[in-house]
Amino acid sequence: KPLMKLTLVRSWDLQLVAMLLLMLWRRL
Repeated sequence: KPLMKLTLVRSWDLQLVAMLLLMLWRRL
C-alpha cells in the first residue's frame, strides 16, 4: 500500500517542520 506509506512520511515530515518552526519561534 504505497498510499499509506506516503501519508506516514507526510505526517512525519509535518511533525519535523512543526518542531523546527517551534525552535525558531522560541529563539525570537
